[in-house]
Amino acid sequence: GRRATDTLVPTATLPPTAHPETAASKRDDSISASSMELLRGLVAQGVSFVTVGGVAARLRGPPGRTDDLDIVYDRSPANLTRLATFLKGIQTTLRGAPGTIPFAADPRTLAHTAVLALDTKLGPLDLRQRIAGIGDFTASLANSTTVAHGGRQIPTLTLDALIVSKRATGRSKDREEVRALEALR
Repeated sequence: GRRATDTLVPTATLPPTAHPETAASKRDDSISASSMELLRGLVAQGVSFVTVGGVAARLRGPPGRTDDLDIVYDRSPANLTRLATFLKGIQTTLRGAPGTIPFAADPRTLAHTAVLALDTKLGPLDLRQRIAGIGDFTASLANSTTVAHGGRQIPTLTLDALIVSKRATGRSKDREEVRALEALR
């Protein structure tokens, strides 16, 4: 569960988490080109989402490297249609499935599947309906701000929300990342 120190604050009251020039130089080196292409495509398609996981951490500034993009997405019918359209255009397959089983990107599947680990022609993409320690898209959005990168505004969990989420997973790699994120406070 959450500790008393893990209480989330509405995003409008949170201070900036990094100086733009410092964060930008770190982001350019630590976010894969495939993740940036996926982000650009999602934004261009008008998909409502929040960046979570390693790419969100990189957008906030700590050094490190991640190759997959994790997002929490809005499950409204219009957004599911936009997301399905985007996925159909990037040759999506299920990661880890034998061979290259195509993924039937349709709104119904997206609405009823909690986590999808996908490979695309742009790179790996993980779709989540909920994020540990935070909740669904609405809760994630309430605990996010946009980060300017590559000429786009990328909706991203706040530093505090990332720390809560990483703690909630309990994975050793996330515990290490929590220390790096806490150093940015």
